[in-house]
Amino acid sequence: MNIICTDMRHRGAGCKRSANLGKRIPPNVMRGFMATNLNIADIADRYAAAWLSHNPDAILALHAPDSIFQAHGRTGEVKGNAALRKEFAQVFERYPDFGVETHRLLVGDNHWTLDWTLTFQPPGKDRRGFRALDVVEVDTKGLVIRKDTFFDFAQVKAALA
Repeated sequence: MNIICTDMRHRGAGCKRSANLGKRIPPNVMRGFMATNLNIADIADRYAAAWLSHNPDAILALHAPDSIFQAHGRTGEVKGNAALRKEFAQVFERYPDFGVETHRLLVGDNHWTLDWTLTFQPPGKDRRGFRALDVVEVDTKGLVIRKDTFFDFAQVKAALA
């Protein structure tokens, strides 16, 4: 995976890929991650691990209370913890055995962009997937305030067929 820093303050050691990207992190560890100096790549790692836990509450622990999520082309904006919890749970129902293959992580001062493939395996069928792009913004505490996901809809259609 390539990490490209768009902000000069993040160049160097902070731009190296964490060994934890995509690994599950226990909820008690995730709660204590915030520091005074935000390391956006580390926050992105924790966020990916929360998604891979398939636990909407683990994901929400990394969101600000009034954060917004939008899967462009599929839903309008979803705002607030209750609505986000429901939306995230539906993602795991829609895509059984949800997984992530990371292609690129681009980090900036208060955001990251992730180029990835959503993988899943319907019961009795082969594993499949489609490309996606996330644009994620965080507040000064490192909590997600907005996540926009864009899909390759031709690939989505083929994967769901």
